[in-house]
Amino acid sequence: MEHEQQKQTRQMEPSVIPCLGSVAFTFVFVLSTLNVTASERILMLPASIGSHLLQMNSVAEGLIGRGHEVHTILNSRTKVAKGVLNPQVKVIKYDTGEEPCFQIKEFHEVTLAPELSDLSFFEKMKPFGRQFEMFTNECRGTIGHAALFTELERKKFDFVVVDGAIRCYNLIPYKLGVPFAVFLSFLPPDIPHAALQAPLVLQGPIDDMISGENTPHVIATICKIGFITTFFNSMEVFGDIVNISLFELQKQTQLMLYDVSKVLSTPMPLSPNVVNVGGLNVRKSKPLPEGELKQFVDSATDGFILVSFGSFAKYFPDRIICILLETFRDVPHKIVWKWDKQLLKDDQVLPSNVLAASWLPQNDVLGHENIKLFVTHCGNSGQHEALYHGIPMVGFPLFGDQMFNCKRVEGRFGRHIRAKDLTQEKLLNMIKHVISDRKYSDNIGKASAVFRDEAMEPRDTAAYWIDHVIKHGANHLRSQTNEMSWIQLLMWDVLFVLCAVVAVVMTLLFFVCRCLYRSCYRGLSSKEKAKQS
Repeated sequence: MEHEQQKQTRQMEPSVIPCLGSVAFTFVFVLSTLNVTASERILMLPASIGSHLLQMNSVAEGLIGRGHEVHTILNSRTKVAKGVLNPQVKVIKYDTGEEPCFQIKEFHEVTLAPELSDLSFFEKMKPFGRQFEMFTNECRGTIGHAALFTELERKKFDFVVVDGAIRCYNLIPYKLGVPFAVFLSFLPPDIPHAALQAPLVLQGPIDDMISGENTPHVIATICKIGFITTFFNSMEVFGDIVNISLFELQKQTQLMLYDVSKVLSTPMPLSPNVVNVGGLNVRKSKPLPEGELKQFVDSATDGFILVSFGSFAKYFPDRIICILLETFRDVPHKIVWKWDKQLLKDDQVLPSNVLAASWLPQNDVLGHENIKLFVTHCGNSGQHEALYHGIPMVGFPLFGDQMFNCKRVEGRFGRHIRAKDLTQEKLLNMIKHVISDRKYSDNIGKASAVFRDEAMEPRDTAAYWIDHVIKHGANHLRSQTNEMSWIQLLMWDVLFVLCAVVAVVMTLLFFVCRCLYRSCYRGLSSKEKAKQS
């Protein structure tokens, strides 16, 4: 009996051992491919604008891919297009009792008024006052929402990512006592401590976001800091933290996710905690779904033009609409226009070569083989999508950073025209010029190849550095300018010493020269008197 059992055991060994070895190998292989990152609970605080939600969602997807649990807050009255948020993102809804300001018609009108209206510099400042008033009310409604804050405290978050467009949201992680990162599509001039090795006011003239003119940056900085500081000090919602200054709060930023690619931006002395993640929302284009849009662009054998002014610009003056329609009518190409046809008046007739739609899969349209040109407001996201697909641009900036964004493609990847200079003739000539001149398509084609050649996708880069800061902190990344006062940062103390030294030396030289002059003068006078006597 024992002999038979041993015989059966020996017969099983050749088949059992390889099976066990295979299972062990598979187990080890699976473990080696798993992401061993510890799961953390991360809160996202985005602006309730379509493009910003898409950008923050890309960061969320990268974090989810690394095993983190991602939450976001969202006003229950916010209109969010289907597919904007990843279904794995846990949404914490709240209701302030009012529409988000980004959805209010008046907010759109006062924001666009400085560019679309022929106003002087000081007249342009008036809409900003109303804009900040509406913006402040929304901030009070969100940050002062007791039920929302109670829920956020209960969740016990490990890290927070704040949309830099909503400065007041920085108060939330501060009050929660949680480290935070800031997401930015441009570097405002009032945060040099946290981001730069040198103050941005020394970077020279750029396109001013208030006046829209090529204003020395120090002037723009003074204006904007005045506005922002006034706005920030009006945030009397937490009582015990109102006294913290905007600059001190910005210093506490652990990480800055800078959504600008190196291809578009100019070199700046950035701190290691500023990470370039340009093109967060860019993806490989997918075939367009069957329907009117696909048929329209597929049949555009001579090419088509995409015209889009983003999700924010919905209310243009009649003058602008009429110029656009007349220009489109004379363009020898088909045109896809992201615009709600219901907003057109009875006398504003859509040309036969134009397809208008209130929503478009912009990235997929830009990836279509027949596209020739992108007429854009130069929003940061759309500009990166055009860069990714290698499409030349004609810029039509409206507000905010769009003026500066247009300047960074001017002459290289396209041209741009301001609303105050817009005429049918100028716009038509510009469109024809950019399409016909191969310089623009060649330049952006080369830039697109550089832009695509990165070690990681932007969302993965963002997720990696957030994970890095959660694990190790950011003291080894943050600039020493965080510990410096404005006097030290601008080197006014050094300048004062140098001026004092120069003043002392000049004073000494003055007295020495005066003494020498008097001695020489007295000597000459004595000789003359001696001769006369």
